[in-house]
Amino acid sequence: MIIDAQTHVVSDDTARFPKREDAYTWPATTAAAVLAEMDRAGIDRSFLQQAYGVYGNDNRYLLEAVKAHPDRFAGACCVEQIAPDGPDVLSDLVENHGMSALRLVWNQ
Repeated sequence: MIIDAQTHVVSDDTARFPKREDAYTWPATTAAAVLAEMDRAGIDRSFLQQAYGVYGNDNRYLLEAVKAHPDRFAGACCVEQIAPDGPDVLSDLVENHGMSALRLVWNQ
């Protein structure tokens, strides 16, 4: 089995998945496009990292991609680590939304 350990997905639907105000200039890299490239390259699974530079702690597109393709994607979400509810938010993302890991971002 071949696993890509770090892939980011960015939606082309900015109405449903708006980018943060100071977002990196990153082109759309949709889940469908990632799957097509994985198939072309013979990659079985991909570990999706939250695109923090684009969405911050808004994990919705990552969650949608992992939920739609749990046989191909696993996910590492971002939460505000120092927020009082940070542990509860992380627990919910893992227990109820299929996240496998936490991506730590130190510049929050």
